[in-house]
Amino acid sequence: MSMKALVLSGGTGTRLRPVTHSLPKQLIPLAGRPVVAHVLDSIRGLGVREADIVVGDGGEQIEQALGDGSRFGLSLTWFRQDAPCGFGHALSLARGFLGDDDFVVYRGDTLVTGSIAVPAAAFAAGVVVPEAAPDVELVHCFTPAVHEAVAALAADRPGDAATPAGAVQWLRAHGGDVRTDTYTGYWRRIATPEDVLAAHRTLLDALTPAVGGDVDERSRITGQVVIEPGAKVVRSWIEGPAVIAAGSVVEESHIGPHATIGRDCSVRGTHVDDSLVLDGATVWPVGRLHGSLIGRFAHVSAAGQDGTPRRRLVVGDHTRVEVAE
Repeated sequence: MSMKALVLSGGTGTRLRPVTHSLPKQLIPLAGRPVVAHVLDSIRGLGVREADIVVGDGGEQIEQALGDGSRFGLSLTWFRQDAPCGFGHALSLARGFLGDDDFVVYRGDTLVTGSIAVPAAAFAAGVVVPEAAPDVELVHCFTPAVHEAVAALAADRPGDAATPAGAVQWLRAHGGDVRTDTYTGYWRRIATPEDVLAAHRTLLDALTPAVGGDVDERSRITGQVVIEPGAKVVRSWIEGPAVIAAGSVVEESHIGPHATIGRDCSVRGTHVDDSLVLDGATVWPVGRLHGSLIGRFAHVSAAGQDGTPRRRLVVGDHTRVEVAE
């Protein structure tokens, strides 16, 4: 199947602040890889080789993280929106890239763990919309006919041109060949901390264990655990599913289940479960962190004694927090 891909990654992630003040939500790591990297895996699984990524604020970080796409088996082209102007504007930016080719549209902030290869393979001379639920925009496959639809909407009803669903409705109303298929796999749009944690749990549940780091004899490893080379675990219990990334040191702590400790972190005397601790963060004795999202290079420490009840934190990059009893 020969088609291109258009990835919409211009959202600002307001409901994920303060984390997204400095980190685009498309780069929030899930099971050790950015959300948008999982999106590119799905695109590559369709046999697509060329993708255009439309970005907004933070686009430089996304481009730096993904590069030319070669390690994903893709060739990436980049376009920038000065503001989140929607699908129609993104399509106009990518018009030269797309040419007269068929293409698939993905959101860069939506995790789709299953394959849409079957409905995509059935796509021919029409529009296929794999629908997860009514009114949910998941993935769309378009022929060049969509360019006419968006141009007409932009002239008459600009609001409807802002979403792929508006173009689909226009095509239906004007006799276009529009088909739908049902997607039964897991999907989640990453819009809130709860979405991040739910998607994170799902990916960790499919983790393949691999212990390559340094684990001392007084530590315990149970379940599906990844400890990357260069990580160090001392007098701790790592309860899978869990990931300890390279360069991190975990001492006298209980990590997991459903926890990821990013690269070059330091965690001491803390139980971290159902949480993400991003690269460079420090978590020193705070009892228990549950359902938390700790930003890059943040420092979370206790103001009082250990043994405090569990806490839930959403902490942005370079933040400093002291947790009292």
